[in-house]
Amino acid sequence: MNNALPYRSFTLRRNIPILIGAFLCLYFGYHIIQGHRSLPALVAVQHDVVEKNAELVILKSKREALERKVVMLRPGSLNKDFLEERVRFMLGYRHPDEWFVSGSGLR
Repeated sequence: MNNALPYRSFTLRRNIPILIGAFLCLYFGYHIIQGHRSLPALVAVQHDVVEKNAELVILKSKREALERKVVMLRPGSLNKDFLEERVRFMLGYRHPDEWFVSGSGLR
């Protein structure tokens, strides 16, 4: 007698697309979690971007302050008091009765 089951038996030829799909899902699933292009790496890069943007804001404010000082030293708009202050600071000149107070520690 023929032992015919009501369902078809497992054949490799019919299930190759399913196996390929399962292996592809496993492959991409692994690489989403591990590797240098994974989700944790993406979060780390986003964190670095936030830090660099904060640093950029600080550097832009320093640049604007330097640009204001440069404008005061240009020949067309030379501020003699500022020029004298910079010369004294850079060369260390001062009168004997003067006190030098640095504003670098003040905020």
